[in-house]
Amino acid sequence: MVPCKVSFISEGESCAALFYQSTNETAGCIVMAHGFAGIKEMRLKAYAHRFNQAGYHVLLFDYRHFGESEGDPRQLLDIDKQHEDWRAAIAHIQTMDCIDADNVIVWGSSFSGGHVLKLAAENHSIAAVISQVPHFFGLVSGLAGGLVHASKLTMVGLVDQVRAMFGLSPFYIDVVGLPGDLAVMNRKGDYDGYMSLLPEKYPYCNKVAARICLKAVFYNPGKYVKQIKVPILLQVGTKDITTPPAPVLRAARSVPGNNVVVKTYKLGHFDVYVEPEFERIIEDQITFLDKYF
Repeated sequence: MVPCKVSFISEGESCAALFYQSTNETAGCIVMAHGFAGIKEMRLKAYAHRFNQAGYHVLLFDYRHFGESEGDPRQLLDIDKQHEDWRAAIAHIQTMDCIDADNVIVWGSSFSGGHVLKLAAENHSIAAVISQVPHFFGLVSGLAGGLVHASKLTMVGLVDQVRAMFGLSPFYIDVVGLPGDLAVMNRKGDYDGYMSLLPEKYPYCNKVAARICLKAVFYNPGKYVKQIKVPILLQVGTKDITTPPAPVLRAARSVPGNNVVVKTYKLGHFDVYVEPEFERIIEDQITFLDKYF
């Protein structure tokens, strides 16, 4: 089904979204948003389309300050604000007549793979969680590029934070770059992997306000896994150097009960989004959902 453009309000600002309505009105609704500085056009429509084909409603949205959503300054990644956007998206979908408010599933990848763990731990109306190559423990991800790189990001983060304190415009750095570039992600393959998620010639602002570099390293949503009572699918790339797999696997083993399903793949961080591996990833997600819905 062709999605319709919708919007919802988060703290007074409009978030742009696409709603894929299922012909099965009793189906669950999957709420989706992208990872670090991403937009919904970066391969998430492919997931949404497949979920919709499988019989699910889908709400796919852009965070404030990114993509088609409102919010100034642009390209500002604020973790607390993104959590509020998730809460607003869930609340919006639960008011729709065609949605069963008790059948809302949250889907996140990379940075948003951490967000959905936080949301599911606090919101007991969420029915299930899919967390793909998730940001789990900030320090592990922050040091994945080495101490020198982490130190540079800390310095530019401080510059931007000071500018924010004085009401000045953000100090931006590249989201992704080549090895040696001053970018949040600059390991070999990062640039090509990240940019491969965009449709051909699609405009993308490869910038983010540098202050997030100070906060992402202390963002540890993996700690919320033990508090989640609903089914969780964790998909981990064993060759992932952007969100290293070890903390995810260690945390999953420590969770009592059997509500956590862990799937591992011999893949890097960006391989999960694109063919030929995308098919395996999405099939595992649909199989997980079909088991519970």
